[in-house]
Amino acid sequence: MNENMLKVFSVTKSKHTIGTYRHKLLELTRKEDSSALFEWYKPLIYAPGNDVTAVFLASRISRFAAFVHWAAASGHSCDFQSVFLSAASYRKREPIFTYHVPDFETFHDSSHQARLSHIQYFYQKVLSPVFQQWCAIAGLPSRELWGQLYYQVPHFLELASARESDEVKHLLEKDWNYIKNDAPGKFFLEKQSPLHFHIRPILNPVDNSTTYTKPVCCLNYKRTKQPYCYKCPRLTPEQRQEFYQTYQGKKL
Repeated sequence: MNENMLKVFSVTKSKHTIGTYRHKLLELTRKEDSSALFEWYKPLIYAPGNDVTAVFLASRISRFAAFVHWAAASGHSCDFQSVFLSAASYRKREPIFTYHVPDFETFHDSSHQARLSHIQYFYQKVLSPVFQQWCAIAGLPSRELWGQLYYQVPHFLELASARESDEVKHLLEKDWNYIKNDAPGKFFLEKQSPLHFHIRPILNPVDNSTTYTKPVCCLNYKRTKQPYCYKCPRLTPEQRQEFYQTYQGKKL
């Protein structure tokens, strides 16, 4: 397993990384364990409520979800029972999350179905139950958390693809497209897939290239008391145009 690639996903094989928070990932499927994480994390990110805390945590754990996709495309699986989440906060900055995966196994069957079976196990037995707990604690619909995953996973897969072979790039794209477009609701313990979002093309104010709105709001405006960001789906076209013109004026 390539150590440099593990760093892309903030994954380590070491069991001895020091952190102010350390917990078995699977135990976050229990209400009391996730509640304790919320109580620890919320003041460190200056979150005014559990909704912001849940959305930020969903964004952070999406990095590990991307790792699961990359590991499968690279021919590896891991025992989720042994995965630990740790986090360290220095100088009152937002905590940095690290995922400890001590053991890997090599796939004997590298077929699309074998990879999806491992990925599906992660979604059904780990991520979906965790998201359910976080939604219950925060009082949020599940799409608000799945939207963070929808937005974050492609970013980390793109970082990985830049360092990978064409074959692995192809498998990453194939598997993610299936998860995003074709996986049924039961894949996520939902009645329908929670990854069907409507994103709109918009102009990038930096270079006028095409970019896209986020699938859901990141709620950072509640934490910073700032306006919605430029990609926020809650912006009206008029608000986004004003944002665009303001940025263009600063470039002159």
